[in-house]
Amino acid sequence: MQHVNEDCLLLDSNRLAQMGIFKARHIRAEAQWEGGSNILLVYMGEHMNLKYSVNGRPYTQEITISTMPCHFGGFPYYFYCPACSTRRVNLLLGMTGFYCRECYDLPYCSQVCRYLDRLITKNHALQNRLWGENRRPMRKSTRRCLIARLNSIQDEINKESMRRFGVLIC
Repeated sequence: MQHVNEDCLLLDSNRLAQMGIFKARHIRAEAQWEGGSNILLVYMGEHMNLKYSVNGRPYTQEITISTMPCHFGGFPYYFYCPACSTRRVNLLLGMTGFYCRECYDLPYCSQVCRYLDRLITKNHALQNRLWGENRRPMRKSTRRCLIARLNSIQDEINKESMRRFGVLIC
């Protein structure tokens, strides 16, 4: 199976900014991902030193950081990919360190999934929007339109399933 962007651990500059990592001129912090992997971040002005381990083997890496003023105020932070020197919001941890998605040549999950998988994903998204825990109030006409779209997607799922797996006759 091909690896995709969503399989990798992510270093997100927006998330680090929300955590307040970039507010001080020099800060030392430790971050932990859901899977239990952790990383030691040492931010020093325009550079960030990373200490982490992959498969039990320790690594260190230095990443350059910059800001760019926005038109309506604020300063988002960007990483420079150590391999290609392009400005990125996210860097991914692969087998050799933190680099951008293009350097690892990783597609997004939606780029490699099949038609039936995309239909099922759309079906779940619509069901969550209509009946999920985080649903918001909507007009009756909007609800009717979404239900009609959900029914057409379910019909398409049935057709594609029959085309792909054949019709079972008992």
